Amino acid sequence: MGPGEEMDVNEAREGFERRHADRETSNQIVLERLRAAGYEADLDEWLTLKEPLTEAETAVVLELMHDQALFGYSRNYLARGLERATKTVSFDELIELYLGTDDPSVEEGLASAIEVRAKKIDYPKLVALVTGEHAGRYASAFFLRKVRRYGGEEGRKILKSLVDDPEYGWTAHHLLTGRERKPQ
Repeated sequence: MGPGEEMDVNEAREGFERRHADRETSNQIVLERLRAAGYEADLDEWLTLKEPLTEAETAVVLELMHDQALFGYSRNYLARGLERATKTVSFDELIELYLGTDDPSVEEGLASAIEVRAKKIDYPKLVALVTGEHAGRYASAFFLRKVRRYGGEEGRKILKSLVDDPEYGWTAHHLLTGRERKPQ
């Protein structure tokens, strides 16, 4: 390894360490704000808890998930937590939040929350998200599994129509063939 290559490795290491420190600082800010709202568990447990979010916790999440000073992973984590905001944020409000963000970290977290909260009655809304005017958004592929599950033959037809789509094709194909996970 030459002198220039060693410098590149050191720069990469410094960049990684800086991003790790930024993420830890960001997570600490999130945890402090959630604790002030009554949250008592560790941040690692945020997505595994089953209890609905309180109004105070939901307010913190809705405020912080758009704070660009926070690390993207932290904003994603917060948004995913809205799957438990069943008493404070309706399914339609989750969709409005999803459609109203241009932050890929938040969009992916909200898409995950929508996918978890979606019920059969929400099927037409999920179809609209993958085939309507909002089709092709960064995280819309999250909804395809529920389109297949709740749509029956109509859902399969929708997936078949998306097999050649650059955004949804891989996921649609694998949902139709029963192989949902990407190869390692």
